Amino acid sequence: MRLRVFTTMWFGWAPIAAQTVLAPEVLQLARIKQHMKQRLEQMPNYHEPQLLVKWPVCPLVEGTPLSDRLLRVGLIVPSSNTVMEPDFHRHMGKTAVVSTTRLFLEDATRDQELALLGNDLPRAVELIRTTAPDVVVFGCTSAGALGTLAHDEGIGERIRRGTGAPVVTALGAVVSKVRAIDPRRLAVFTPYTDDLTSRIASSLTEAGYPPIQAVGMGIRANLDIGRVPTPEVIRFVESRMEGCSPDCVFLSCTNWQSTAAIESLQAKLGVPVLTSNQAAMDAVLRLAAAAGSTQGG
Repeated sequence: MRLRVFTTMWFGWAPIAAQTVLAPEVLQLARIKQHMKQRLEQMPNYHEPQLLVKWPVCPLVEGTPLSDRLLRVGLIVPSSNTVMEPDFHRHMGKTAVVSTTRLFLEDATRDQELALLGNDLPRAVELIRTTAPDVVVFGCTSAGALGTLAHDEGIGERIRRGTGAPVVTALGAVVSKVRAIDPRRLAVFTPYTDDLTSRIASSLTEAGYPPIQAVGMGIRANLDIGRVPTPEVIRFVESRMEGCSPDCVFLSCTNWQSTAAIESLQAKLGVPVLTSNQAAMDAVLRLAAAAGSTQGG
């Protein structure tokens, strides 16, 4: 006799759906699930998983005004990015349906990010277009900083032409947030090697906000960047604050678990703290609000 078992096993934030199994295997499946849960609970910073996304209460019908449905967000991220997508689901799950496509990347280096833009971006744009997004997010801050600000704007324009949707780039969203705050003493912290950290600093300098300090953790493998826990991000920033008195702090990288550090660092430092993912999410919501106002008017 076959028995369909409805259960969910969690790997990080993403559930793996149940499958059809033979009845004698049900007990073994339960034992495997319990073993996995015990292993997860032994990991540092483990939290019991919560439902991150509430599904829409109304259908996503083409042409429906944004005020009557959830926002459709298309996310383009490096393949080894394990942080940005969960951040978007966690913080925007009640207001948006987030669809993701990926660009091959193993190491956060200039060469691999240039290859990502040249080899994989056209196909990613084609794929995300099929989700009919209301807005598309390019989720790689450092890839946008490989040239001048016009380089980042060019990435956004390529995506806009290919999808027909407004585009938010992570770097562009950060520059907009920095301009809104208008700091005089900006400090930048990254998980990157010196090369990419200096590129971020150059982009902010071009925007009119030369950092008084720009320092990175020196991590090359992008998967390792995503594994840095939030408390370690906080300790890293605090350890580099001696002799530095910023009036604004920016934590760069969409694959760094830094958004969860904002509240703690702002309380300790007493200055605004920005992250790539927070800036991108805020930019998406501003676009949605503007679109809603236009449709409503």
